[in-house]
Amino acid sequence: MTDTKTEIPPCGVFAPQRRLKPFIYSDAQIADLVNAMLVLHPGSFRGVIYHYFFGLLAATGMRFSEAARLQREDVDMDVGALTIRETKFGKSRRIPLHLTTRSALRKFSSGRDQAPLSRDSRFFFTGSAGDR
Repeated sequence: MTDTKTEIPPCGVFAPQRRLKPFIYSDAQIADLVNAMLVLHPGSFRGVIYHYFFGLLAATGMRFSEAARLQREDVDMDVGALTIRETKFGKSRRIPLHLTTRSALRKFSSGRDQAPLSRDSRFFFTGSAGDR
């Protein structure tokens, strides 16, 4: 049964909805970007944080917000896995880490813990005030 007060528009009235084609970086471009971050903030640990943060994104494919929310207990260096809690749609998951990624995160952790505010933070990646 159809209501005579309504009308279905004909096909082609609305422009097709198209998503922009994503730009896929090459391995060399990713390496250049990540290495360039080391010199972004001379005399500060910020460039080092960016280097490892974006390196982790490139190595795992995790979302920016997931990496920013990582807490220390979410990074299991012994097993070599990350626990991502309460992600999109409220689910949690584990991400395995390659040996080279695990090694890089260990190196980052030891450097991060030299600063008292970072050492006392519950977050894995911390800002200069010890927050995420």
